[in-house]
Amino acid sequence: MKSKFNSFEECLTEEIREGLFEKHQIDEDWKTATRIQKIDNGFEAQEKVISISGVKWKEFLDRCSEKSIFSPKEMEILAIATRIPKVVPSEKQSFVLIGLLERAKDEGIIMNQ
Repeated sequence: MKSKFNSFEECLTEEIREGLFEKHQIDEDWKTATRIQKIDNGFEAQEKVISISGVKWKEFLDRCSEKSIFSPKEMEILAIATRIPKVVPSEKQSFVLIGLLERAKDEGIIMNQ
């Protein structure tokens, strides 16, 4: 039995093909927007972290050291922040630092700004 269509695409109406294209374009636009938002979030995190002086980060690190609430790796990242403005933490490190601020707050340690 011979098929009337040479390909699957031929059996689709123009309206269906356009809808499939639109869905594909929407998916691509969504992926692009998600990537851009991640970049923006990273910039915002870095901006927040570097708005605090290295001296303030050092005071914060010292107070957190007394309570031993962070892991050695987290303390290393805090040590990087104490070197601001000579060293700028990466985006990932900035996200960690913001999380550490929140965790310390839960433990009653608030950064003095």
